Amino acid sequence: MIMPNFLMIGAAKSGTTTLYNYLKRHPQVYMSEPKEPYFFAMEGEEINFHGPGDNDYAHREIVNNLKDYQALFDGVTDEIAIGEASAFYLYSKRAAENIKRYIPDVKLIVVLRNPVDRAYSSYKHMMRDMREKEATFEDALAVEAKRIQAGWYPIWHYTQAGFYFESLNYYFQHFSPDNIQVYLNEDLRDDPAEVASQVFDYLGVDVAYEADTFDNYNVSYIPKNKALQNARKFLLTPNNPVKEFLKPLLPRALRQQMGQAATNFIDRVNVKDESISSETRQALIDLFASDIEQLQDLINRDLSHWLTVKENRSSS
Repeated sequence: MIMPNFLMIGAAKSGTTTLYNYLKRHPQVYMSEPKEPYFFAMEGEEINFHGPGDNDYAHREIVNNLKDYQALFDGVTDEIAIGEASAFYLYSKRAAENIKRYIPDVKLIVVLRNPVDRAYSSYKHMMRDMREKEATFEDALAVEAKRIQAGWYPIWHYTQAGFYFESLNYYFQHFSPDNIQVYLNEDLRDDPAEVASQVFDYLGVDVAYEADTFDNYNVSYIPKNKALQNARKFLLTPNNPVKEFLKPLLPRALRQQMGQAATNFIDRVNVKDESISSETRQALIDLFASDIEQLQDLINRDLSHWLTVKENRSSS
């Protein structure tokens, strides 16, 4: 049975969906569907989370047994690079141990983002999906520890998922540094074609392939209009009445194109222009400062710009 030979392990809300789509289009790369099966973190575990909408998402995405996980790669033919992109593997020590046990020579790809911006992006992601009930980022941060204790899905771990040093160091303890490639979100933002080319080279596929790098994927935002955002949520709900009505009338591909076009339109026009207050940003910088300083030594990258109160320009 086929297993992947590379994994994108995170971090969540750092550009992994964008990079996944670049890779998915390469003719020598096979990417799993769903994108985030979380097998190495969830093998043998009950899928039971307690945040709003958690289990609806988890049951669509998570694969918790080996047979079903291997079946994700049944479509592999002559592709050279075979992978998946479960963004919370980095956050899971159990994932590192299971990856080492099943595929010890796997190549790992990590994309890291300023943890302050990553936390805020996670909050905006949940606001976008109409699942976050706290009206402000600060209110959501105040209840984060309580949510984690109650067993909410990792997407709600706004700050805790941003302590990268310990998580990434754990992977370096289990895998050769030659098998871990680390990028920053700003690398992907500023020169996506170059990052794509470097990843293609790392995976041993044709670097001459020109990835379509014009789109960002899974962009987070705070909606301006709740009614319009509820319409988006309805469009994305599986087997909703509109989809059922259109099934016998339109081909599946056309229905998908229409639905994607409608959600893309909402994602463009329903965005509220908000940012983190300087006070909250400073408080979070203070929270992450020690971790960032250790991380930059681990990956040999200057991360001093992550320690400034000035808002970092990065994708949502």
